[in-house]
Order: sequence, then structure tokens, then C-alpha cells
Amino acid sequence: ARSTVPPPLETLSNLTVGEACLKESLRKYSVVPMVVRQTIAEIDLGNGERMPKGTTVFINIQALHNDETYWPEPMKFSPDRFLSGKVEPYTYLPFIAGPRNCLGQYLSLLESKMVVGMLADRYRFESLDPLQTELHGENDPRH
Repeated sequence: ARSTVPPPLETLSNLTVGEACLKESLRKYSVVPMVVRQTIAEIDLGNGERMPKGTTVFINIQALHNDETYWPEPMKFSPDRFLSGKVEPYTYLPFIAGPRNCLGQYLSLLESKMVVGMLADRYRFESLDPLQTELHGENDPRH
């Protein structure tokens, strides 16, 4: 019988590929694709233009997550983007950023990793793409 106990934190910390897959999923399929904010002060946009206080600003997170400037081949599912740890600041915003970011973001990612870990413990998953197995091997501990 398989364990019904969630994986320990040290095990979850080693699931780097699993975490990268979760982050790439959140990049491709934003839970909150757009947010609206209002400026609290006048902002100099740096090009001679100014944004007055009280301006309503729409932030299209899904468009940012699909911008080829920051994400080459943005429609491709590529968890490797997150394995290097080199994500340009404010280009990945699944939980927004700044003082109004999601308070539950760390808990959400931890819970997601626990679920993925428990699923991986209970079931055998196989890639339908033979190239993936060839590149990483079946017994890669990062999965």
C-alpha cells in the first residue's frame, strides 16, 4: 500500500522539475489574466509623458506571460525556463507583485507540489513524447 501521508518538506524542496512544471503552467494559463489598478500619484513614464494621479491602469498579465521579448516561443510548454532561476523581474506575475500580491502564493505552490508529489507516488506517468525520455531519462530524481 502506498503512503497516505504527504511528502516531507525536504522531499518537496527537491522536486525542482515538478515545481518548474507548475510555474510554467501558471505562466501559460494565468489564473488571473488581468488586473486593474489606480495610480496614487503622478507618474513620469520616462519618455516625456506623465500619467496623472487617479489614472486607471489595466495590467494584462496573460499578454506579459506571452511576450516573446521575455519568453521565447511563449506558446510552447517549456518548464526549463524556470530551472535556471533567471526570470526577469516583473515578467512572471501569476500572483501579482508588490504590496497587493497574493498572500497565499507560497502556500498555494507548496500545496500544489504536495499534490503532484502524492500523485507521482501513487501513479506511473509516461511521456507521450519519446524525445523527453531520451533527454532526461526515466529515473531523473528531479521529477
